[in-house]
Amino acid sequence: MDPGSESGAGAVIQGPDWIPPYPVRGRRVKHGMTGLNRSRPLTPSVLSLTVFQSVMPTFKLTIEYDGTDYHGWQVQPGMTTIQGTLQKAVKRIVGKGVHVMGAGRTDSGVHALGQVASLRAEFSHPPDTLRRALTSVLPPDIVVTAVEEMDNDFHAQRWAQWKRYRYTVLTRPYPSAIERRYALFVPYPLKIDAMADAARALIGTHDFSAFQAAHSSVKSSVRTVLVAEFRQEGDHLSFEIVAGGFLRHMIRIIMGTLLDVGRGRLRPEDLKAILEGRDRNHASKTISPHALCLLEVGYQPFGVHSEKSVQHSVSLMLPSPGLRPPSPTGRGDGGEGLRLTAER
Repeated sequence: MDPGSESGAGAVIQGPDWIPPYPVRGRRVKHGMTGLNRSRPLTPSVLSLTVFQSVMPTFKLTIEYDGTDYHGWQVQPGMTTIQGTLQKAVKRIVGKGVHVMGAGRTDSGVHALGQVASLRAEFSHPPDTLRRALTSVLPPDIVVTAVEEMDNDFHAQRWAQWKRYRYTVLTRPYPSAIERRYALFVPYPLKIDAMADAARALIGTHDFSAFQAAHSSVKSSVRTVLVAEFRQEGDHLSFEIVAGGFLRHMIRIIMGTLLDVGRGRLRPEDLKAILEGRDRNHASKTISPHALCLLEVGYQPFGVHSEKSVQHSVSLMLPSPGLRPPSPTGRGDGGEGLRLTAER
């Protein structure tokens, strides 16, 4: 590649006295990212590294996917995953392998409306051009809905401050042919008020050992739950939970336990006892992943929720004749339904 070309990406040093004859796209090289020592002289090899990294933009991707046919987010040998499929798509566009870092690792069969990923790639076109290029090469069950260029040190996982998930239950006597991939069919009546009462114990910072997968290798099972919210809209009961982070299978075990409260197998106060006992054997079974969806990932402190600032709340939305349909993202205002909120 000609070192005097417009982009300068991967420029080759022509001699010990060679310097770039053009500005490097106005980017300020961050020494913390490149590992350069300010006291070290700019030798040709270091200068080449400076030019190369200064034109390597960082992108933030917002991704929607149907996780039914994938073995989760993370790359696994011999398996089709969301991360692996994205990395293959990016490679087709930029011509080389690129690591795509996700904000969270969704399990096999889990869906997303607002997964976030970051990557660094030699792509000098506008961010939306990358979005459209990815759309053209990705399968129809993975869609990149937005691409933004970020600071070089942006990291989708490390910068995330909270995540919001939704688990959807279809509560009627017969199943749905259309929604079988996205909602758990529960043909028996549920005591939703008891479920909401039990969920109060989840709010705050706790050791969630009782609600994590067996043989988990995480260093700490302490997590902070900010919101646990039930919404009943027609035949659909949804449980939304917001936390700074989640343990493996944590939401699915919590939801399985809450469903046992709804059926009367457990009392609302039993969930608190299970939480405090920190014994996985005392919680309910891990229920199906297909009804779980990652709604959004937050990169600012969590504060505004449901039209007002509610940092720690459990709420129950009951339907009424004036209830409007939910928004496409599931974060609509809930119409004129009655909301019961308990703050802690």
